[in-house]
Amino acid sequence: MIQVIRATPRKHRIGVVGPRSAKKVSVTRGGTTLKDILPEQIQAWARLIGQRRAKDVYKLAQRGIQGTLPELLTYDWLDKKHLSFSFQYPLLGGRATRGGAVVDFIVWNLSPNGYYIWRIQGDYWHTGYAVEKKDEVQKLRLSALRVGGVPIVGVIDIWESRIYNDCPNVFLAAEIGMEKGRAA
Repeated sequence: MIQVIRATPRKHRIGVVGPRSAKKVSVTRGGTTLKDILPEQIQAWARLIGQRRAKDVYKLAQRGIQGTLPELLTYDWLDKKHLSFSFQYPLLGGRATRGGAVVDFIVWNLSPNGYYIWRIQGDYWHTGYAVEKKDEVQKLRLSALRVGGVPIVGVIDIWESRIYNDCPNVFLAAEIGMEKGRAA
């Protein structure tokens, strides 16, 4: 038997929050009062990056875009700037080849001279002598590449702590080919 689903009236929808309100709102549905209508993940992210940015990242996750929180924040930045980019782009053979790389972002239209690679560097996973040397070697190899005959003009490392604490400056610097470095 096919069940007909009707649209839920706006006052009974879970998660409806006024455009200027980021407060917790109670909604009554079927005799039950639902508090904290924002998903738990948004609330956790909001403590770190703010309510608006957390909602934007949550929308990306709902669209099926998978990545770490700093990757999703970067994806959201590039998307809102209407820049042409690819996410999780395999180079040098990707994961299938030893020494291959899957770069976080390759930005196609920032420079008329070529493409930029943006690598999102986690403060935890990219710390330590061995990892830093491996990242340096990979950066040199990526800098020497051509993609479709077009050279890579810059490999920019964007650090997780900078994305959280120095947005939008870290992205504006990356757009012109500058790295802000790891935050102290």
